[in-house]
Amino acid sequence: MQEVAISFEDQPGCLATMGEVVGRAGLNLEGGGCFVENGRGVARFLFADRSAARDALEAAGIQVGVYRMCLCSD
Repeated sequence: MQEVAISFEDQPGCLATMGEVVGRAGLNLEGGGCFVENGRGVARFLFADRSAARDALEAAGIQVGVYRMCLCSD
């Protein structure tokens, strides 16, 4: 799994827009969460294909921050 950090306005609908973008790209959110930090929304989600997630989000004008590999176990 690969983590992607997303930054967005702390406003209703921003997280839904992110979900729509990811869904249209055929990607699954494998896990993660979101919170508000310094007045901005921050989401950290796990994807099987970090590059595809980043490309889809950035093409939609969504700011993608740090991304890194994650170790997951059953």
